[in-house]
Amino acid sequence: MGSFRNRHARVLAATDIPLGGLGLITYSGLYYAEIRIGTPPQRYFVQVDTGSAIFWINCVYCYQCPRESDLGFNLTLYDPKESSTADWVQCKNEFCHGLYGNVLPDCTIGNPCPYKITYGDDGSTLGMFVSDLVQYNQVTGNGQTQPANTSIVFGCGYQQGGSLNTSNGAIDGIIGFAKPNTTIVKTTPLSDNNKYHYSVNLMSIVVGGTVLELPADIFEISETKGTIIDSGTTMAYLPTIVYNEIIPVIFAKHQDIKLRDYDDYFGQCFQFNDSVDFVFPNVTFHFKDDLALNVYPYDYLLEIEGLGTVVFEVVF
Repeated sequence: MGSFRNRHARVLAATDIPLGGLGLITYSGLYYAEIRIGTPPQRYFVQVDTGSAIFWINCVYCYQCPRESDLGFNLTLYDPKESSTADWVQCKNEFCHGLYGNVLPDCTIGNPCPYKITYGDDGSTLGMFVSDLVQYNQVTGNGQTQPANTSIVFGCGYQQGGSLNTSNGAIDGIIGFAKPNTTIVKTTPLSDNNKYHYSVNLMSIVVGGTVLELPADIFEISETKGTIIDSGTTMAYLPTIVYNEIIPVIFAKHQDIKLRDYDDYFGQCFQFNDSVDFVFPNVTFHFKDDLALNVYPYDYLLEIEGLGTVVFEVVF
């Protein structure tokens, strides 16, 4: 599978999260971003840190949490009871097992999953994990944004120490972007079965909530087959059997649309006089380790210019 046309730019711009920063020599340098968490959403300012792997924010139960910041914004303590979508992560939860490598000692049903972190500047935080909706602005087809959300696990900080319990450069929390799977950045492993290409384990394809019924061995990886990552191509190439399954589901609600071949370059095209962004379904590729790649209509339906009418190309 090659990368989708313009996929690199769109991945980087998939969410619109403006960054602020502080670089005074009297402080530790930091980047921070505004995010919204919960239902109804509340605003929080979190430090963006590629050197750590846990996302946490100060909790309403917090001891020694700063109540004000000299960065020019108001701090907010997160209260799970005020969010209808909040839920404590239990110590028997799979996330907690994965984080600690085993079931925690003295873990009983109903007990939450704890965390404790100490940073290089001797700042420290401890608390319990909770899951809730994080609200963000998702970039749509024409460079505009629309509200979106996803449920993630993060720490609810009960106690802060060292540099994290002062108002100097204080923020509501830290969002870690380091490599471990505890970050909100999702990854999927490469396979060693193909010695020529970088292969990934594609598990299933979902179109607008419908799971495609495909042969069990269609995505098997070997030296001659599998799903490869190729930065030198500009489109996604699917096996004929997958293409023939995916197209009818994409156009299931548009039986009046007729696909036709223009030439070998354009492939299958159709006429459509409206925006495709909210009319056609999303296509989601599910990879190993629960990585989901969402492909939006503006990714796989591209408008062709210069043909005298509004024509879209299917780029699978």
